Amino acid sequence: MYVSASIPGLAPEQTERIRVSSERDNARLGITGLLLHQGSSFYGVLEGDRRRVFRLMERIITDPRHRDVQILRESPVSRRRFENWSFGAIPRGVSGTLDRIASDDFIHNLSKRLKSN
Repeated sequence: MYVSASIPGLAPEQTERIRVSSERDNARLGITGLLLHQGSSFYGVLEGDRRRVFRLMERIITDPRHRDVQILRESPVSRRRFENWSFGAIPRGVSGTLDRIASDDFIHNLSKRLKSN
């Protein structure tokens, strides 16, 4: 599970390219997970072969569209929780600060949920 900051002004077309390439590449690699983009943040969960996930994380860390990548949780899972790769773009709300608080709460709660399963 990771969080990163997106480059300023990431255009919807760039977000769509990320979605398309993530679905294609992750299916080829046997990686499942979840990727959300909201405001200036990406939130991701990756599941699969440890080496392949590490290689993908290396690509994400060096991807110029991501900055300040933080790995929030790294642990083996007994079963996959996101068998169908998905990507979501959460619309920006009125306040960027409120967006960030809501996003932080979301990823924190998701982390707790995955930890308890």
